[in-house]
Amino acid sequence: MFGCCGASKIKVLEDVKADGQPDPPSPVEVMWKKEMDAWWAAYSENLRTRITDRDYIQGKDDARMADSLIAFISAGLSGCRWETMDSKVANEAITKQEYIDVYALKLGKRMDVPTDSLYELKVRADKALQDAIGTAAPPLQKLLQAFVSKNEALKWSQGSFGPVVYTSEFLGTYCNAMISDVLYQHPEKRYGQSYVSGPRPLECGIFYIDPNVEYPLHSHQELEVYYLLGGETRFVWLVDGKLVTMDRKQG
Repeated sequence: MFGCCGASKIKVLEDVKADGQPDPPSPVEVMWKKEMDAWWAAYSENLRTRITDRDYIQGKDDARMADSLIAFISAGLSGCRWETMDSKVANEAITKQEYIDVYALKLGKRMDVPTDSLYELKVRADKALQDAIGTAAPPLQKLLQAFVSKNEALKWSQGSFGPVVYTSEFLGTYCNAMISDVLYQHPEKRYGQSYVSGPRPLECGIFYIDPNVEYPLHSHQELEVYYLLGGETRFVWLVDGKLVTMDRKQG
């Protein structure tokens, strides 16, 4: 699992004293910024080492790929305008009925998936984040605590693609909460340089999947990194017609 965010744009509030003089402005906390910054400072080099140690797929350009990926994420985190804690998007709670209504629209005419399925997944995802705190080491623990304490800002979904193409069995096992497209803004002038294309925004979020479920093999041009917030998993690649596996645990 991998969760991310970006920097800047802090609003200030003024409290007026009894004598009519305003207190010095105090910054309003921005959503997950300090926790993400601490997490990235602690783990970015470990991510680079994982790639260059070639403990998954061997490649002649591993070092260049690693440098590019680390630079891209760093640029994305530092170049974003963050949502503040008091912003509408951070405080707008979504009720169970709203989850059901939105999901029913995405399912369309499908009758093989319960309309409350996504909400039930949201409940399991929230619990998984809470449970992961007990086994996490700092600063991941602080990041998880921040996610849990502000969990109303996480809007769980399966996008528009999932409810259309996946089987009913798989749709009952996974969901994701995008952070990059709702909880911070990434101005085009601050896009990072992609490894395989031009400047692009950092896309990131939290992915939840039930135990003992296989995520379908798929491919895309852009590089992708998963960081395990909790639990453990086996990653699988198809390389030259053969399956290559790598087991990973929390952190």
